[in-house]
Amino acid sequence: MDSTSKLLVIALVLLCLCCSSSVAAYGAGKVIKADEEQIKKDLKELELEKHRIANPMRVETEKKGFSLPKGLVARYNASSLSKDGKTWKDLSSQGNDIKSGNRKGKMKIGDGYKYTYVYGSKEEGFKIPVELTANKWTFFAVAKYNGESTERIFDSTDINALWGWHGSKTGVYYGGNEKTDDRGGWVTEEKGAHGVHPWVLMTVQRDAFRTTTGQNGEKEAVPRSKKKGASRENMGKIAVNMGKHAATESSDWAIYEILLFSKALKIADIRVVEEYLVDKYLLTEMPDVDIKQGHGLVNGSFAHIDKTPWFENTGTPDFCRRQAAKHGYKMWGHRNENHGKNEWKNKCFFFKNPVEVKTADASDTTHIVACTAQGVELSNACKPESEKND
Repeated sequence: MDSTSKLLVIALVLLCLCCSSSVAAYGAGKVIKADEEQIKKDLKELELEKHRIANPMRVETEKKGFSLPKGLVARYNASSLSKDGKTWKDLSSQGNDIKSGNRKGKMKIGDGYKYTYVYGSKEEGFKIPVELTANKWTFFAVAKYNGESTERIFDSTDINALWGWHGSKTGVYYGGNEKTDDRGGWVTEEKGAHGVHPWVLMTVQRDAFRTTTGQNGEKEAVPRSKKKGASRENMGKIAVNMGKHAATESSDWAIYEILLFSKALKIADIRVVEEYLVDKYLLTEMPDVDIKQGHGLVNGSFAHIDKTPWFENTGTPDFCRRQAAKHGYKMWGHRNENHGKNEWKNKCFFFKNPVEVKTADASDTTHIVACTAQGVELSNACKPESEKND
């Protein structure tokens, strides 16, 4: 029996109960009242069922006791990209599909660690068909540079504004023409926060900006704003390689998920969405491998190698460990976000020939080194106990 049929049956039962209640005894009235309460519960469940059918992407999260805040007007992830790469269906139920007219080229699907993602070169892009109105919007994205072209990923169609990525930097926000009221221009530090190529969660409102890579296990993004916010110009639409500066500042890009809300969400709701995105795409569990602070130097000299392309070898410590396993390295390292040079932040390094690391280097707050496999130690150059050095 479908939902419509169920609703019809329940409505008929309610009608019969109402008629019966006018001639029923007082004792029977208690039974009728109990039946009415049950029917109300059934009706509520049917409404929820109709909602789940209309919003299939929320079934998974509702089972975990989670639901997105109200006001969602656009949502995209790899599950809704058409097989031909020409239509990226909006999962918000608002019908803001990315298709012919607001798309260029064919987008593709890539394999991530837990989920697939959508990607394109600087020749592929799109516009989200929703106008940003004053401060009544909140935008989330988990994205990264996915090649050697590293300019803007998210650009405005109308003004000189950009969100998250620019000029090989991540975690930045430029908010239109700079004003004398502490608005516009670089809303964040221009130097960037995360290096060049890691996956980054970005949360942006007109006057607030937050990012994280999740590398320290944090469940929410870190505020990055240094000004009151962006200028009060009309920002138009959010675009990838189809914005105001697409001709000169396009990028190779990859996106796990985008969510756009038609209001400025409260911080409690922002945290709900951030935790969902971090848990889903960024956080992974590091196995119990031997890790030590330091660079793994041998007699003061470097013993590691740096593997390119960089966009395939930049990320969290656990990402570097997985890359080491993939390429057959028994020892690896990671440079964190304290590194003084933007281009080295979050980059992995590897050891063709593992070295002995007897003690941690407490003076090095930038690097860690580790064994790839469990059950072996850095003090024995990541070799098994049977091959223990003297």
